[in-house]
This record gives sequence, structure tokens and C-alpha cells, in this order.
Amino acid sequence: VDCAAERETLKHCASKRITSTIRCERCYQLLRAVLVPDASLASLPAALHSIMKRLLVINPNTSKLFTKRIAAVARRSTELQVETVNPRSGPRSIESAYDELLSCAPTLETYLEARRRGPVDGVVVACFSDHAAVEALREIADGPVVGLLDAACATASLVGDSFGIATTSKSWEPLLRKGVERLGYGERCVDIRAMDRPVLALEHENVEQALLDTTTAIASDVVILGCAGFGSEVARRTAAATGSSIIEPVEAAVRLCTSLALQGLGSAKARPLAQELDGLPEILAEAYAPRGDTVAVAAPAAPAANRALALYRRALRAARRCVP
Repeated sequence: VDCAAERETLKHCASKRITSTIRCERCYQLLRAVLVPDASLASLPAALHSIMKRLLVINPNTSKLFTKRIAAVARRSTELQVETVNPRSGPRSIESAYDELLSCAPTLETYLEARRRGPVDGVVVACFSDHAAVEALREIADGPVVGLLDAACATASLVGDSFGIATTSKSWEPLLRKGVERLGYGERCVDIRAMDRPVLALEHENVEQALLDTTTAIASDVVILGCAGFGSEVARRTAAATGSSIIEPVEAAVRLCTSLALQGLGSAKARPLAQELDGLPEILAEAYAPRGDTVAVAAPAAPAANRALALYRRALRAARRCVP
């Protein structure tokens, strides 16, 4: 891709007085910054650096409606550029360890496809579980990787001395208990209680009364909503009705991942060494470190030219979005 050509495109936008019609001040300033011939990342105002960072939110199941709901919460929860996606193949909902493992390879493939499109500064795995893809992504991602269960438990632990989890189907109760114990929150989690509804009931049923009843039965003033599909509006109404502190897990995870990305903090795990893959998508091999080379604990930063090119593209998209 020709960086000079993209810069000329931005100049064309400016000549058409697009900059005078941009409603968002941050987008206006970002566009002006990249139009300067010697613009560099270091010369940008500090407040604009967050615009350049990209947060990837992956819904590991294939439910488009869940992905849409997750995207709505994620957009309201971060100042970063956020992209919410789901795999093309895999289980439509995740309600067992088997479902979870089936979703892992498509989730990793989805991340690697997104990384081909440009730098990914943080990843949220939007399934309320101790999902195996979280640890796998921490081995290969260039930034922080946050799961919903871990983020929600960490948030709840800062709010109260104990917390409970209100989830969907009964099959989740033992799975979440194992996850909470592994993550180190076993003593703080006093109850995990299911509404006894399948996950996909959230797509077409009003489950708020069942959620309210389940939340009320939990003997704690802090309750985590144990599914990515509830949404922040349901969380707010449940909090108002019960008087409890309600943790919406997608918002908790996106805000935590945003904080880590802005601090420049990522995973400290070593990258896996190359393996021979039989019958799997070729893209999965891109995550491996070559054998015989030193395995870097952290991925090297993207070259300045690539970062600048990504900045030009994002400025142009911001300009186009803000034109009335």
C-alpha cells in the first residue's frame, strides 16, 4: 500500500472542506495531525493516542444477535477503536466444556485474521467462562487479553468482600465454580445460581424476571451477570430493582483491557514454538515462533511506518464518519 497515496487522499478530503464539517473535535484534530508533512506519533497530543489503539472483542460463539449486543456495550465502554466479531464456524451457544473447546480454534483463527488487517492492541474474549482461548491468546497476542469471568471477578472483588454470579443454564454452575476456583476467587464467590434457561433464550425471551429472582436469591450485595448476552441496560434495571451492585461482564472486561492497553501492558507468556499442523487452516501456523530462533516473551512493536499508515487510515475513516 502506498502511504503517499493515502496521504494525498486525506489532502483531497481537506480540499473538499471535509475538515470544516467534522463534528467530533478529536477526529478533527487527528485528521489535522496526519495532514502535517512531518507528522509522527510522538508529535500527536496525548489525548489522541487512544484513538489510534485498536481493541478486538471476540464473541466465541456464532450468534450474530449476541455479537450485536456485545458490540453495543463495548462501544460505550472504551475510547479506543473497537471491533466486535465472531467466528464463522463453531457452536451457536456455549453451555459445556465440549462447546467451549469446539469454539477455541475458530476463535484463534478470528484473532489472526483481524491481526492481518492491522495491529491489535488488546483482546477481549466475550464468553463468560474460564475460556481456554484466553490463555492461548495470551501466548500469541501483541497486547493484553482479558476474559469476562476474570475481569468481572476482579471488579466484584474491588466492590465488596464477597460476590455471587447469576447465570443462565444449570450446566454452567459447576463449570463456573471450577473457573472461579482456578482464577483464585473461590473464597470470595459465595454463590453461583442459574436461572435454568438455555443461553439462546436470551435471543428471543424476556428473562428479566427470572434474572431478578435469581439475583435476589443470592446472599451478596455484589452480583455478576454470568452471560455476555444480558447487556448493560438489563444490568442497570436489575441494580435498580434489587439495590445490589450489578457487574456487567462485557463492560468490566472492555474497561479493564482498555486500561491495560493504554498502560502498554500485555502478556508475559513465551510464544509457542512451531508445530506441524495437519488438516487445520494455514492461518493458525502464523502464531508460532520459528524453531531455532529465540522466542520473544513480548511481540516487537510495529514499525513506525506501519503505525503511521494505520493512523492515516483511521483518520480518514473518522473523517468520513463525522461528515453530516
